[in-house]
Amino acid sequence: MNKLPIIISVVALMAVILLFVDRFSGESKKTNSNETTVSNTDGITVAYVKFDTLLDAYRYYNEKKTEFMQEQQMKEINLDSRYKALQRKAYEIQRKVEGRMMTPTKAQKKQEELALEQQRIMQDKQMYEIEIMESKQEMMLEMLDSVKNYLKIYNTTHNFSIIFATDTIGSAIMLAQDKMDITNDIIIGLNNRYK
Repeated sequence: MNKLPIIISVVALMAVILLFVDRFSGESKKTNSNETTVSNTDGITVAYVKFDTLLDAYRYYNEKKTEFMQEQQMKEINLDSRYKALQRKAYEIQRKVEGRMMTPTKAQKKQEELALEQQRIMQDKQMYEIEIMESKQEMMLEMLDSVKNYLKIYNTTHNFSIIFATDTIGSAIMLAQDKMDITNDIIIGLNNRYK
């Protein structure tokens, strides 16, 4: 899977966090006139969701992933059987040529046919690999859309100012309090909605 969108998302998230921290840091600031302390009183609430944990527990995602894996396996079996059949044909031609049961001209014609068939198999394999990448991307976009839509519903009663996504590896959030983790709530809500 292409890592570029993930890297761009992480960099953008880091930039947002830096701007967020800079704007709402709550540090004391002194004014020139009477040196009063100004602090952040906007009541900003922040939460985060462990996206990889969420996907592992999200039934809809797991069903889609199983369907995807089965489809992928069927295509691989199809390509593998076509390639093995091609190998058997090549072996049969070689055996007939060595046993002088086939003329060299006919053998050459059969080998050219096999080369064309091999080329079709390779083209199908390349198309299949492209389809896999596109299907994975579509599935992840569908899951992301589903989670975002549910977060909108969830947030109508919880009123978070911002909800971050994090994962085990490559997360821009390095440290957060456990009480800010709403992953389990989101998993339960998503799975209930999926029922």
